[in-house]
Amino acid sequence: MLSREQEIECAKDMIAFQHYFRDVIECRQKQPQDDLITDLVQAKVAQERSLDTAEHRTIIATINNRLVERGASFELS
Repeated sequence: MLSREQEIECAKDMIAFQHYFRDVIECRQKQPQDDLITDLVQAKVAQERSLDTAEHRTIIATINNRLVERGASFELS
């Protein structure tokens, strides 16, 4: 079980994670690159609409969770 301080630190880390990827997504929308985030930003649902911010975050968080399970993760730099 986590202490109150550890819970607060985890919450801060999650918010930093969300803010970091929000900024990366906005950047890739303006300046596409040859990377996974650009592919995600340019993806279409049923070839009609772009994914929304919540969908981007969910996909990125899911990928990160799977990486963590395997001993890796996105490096925020």
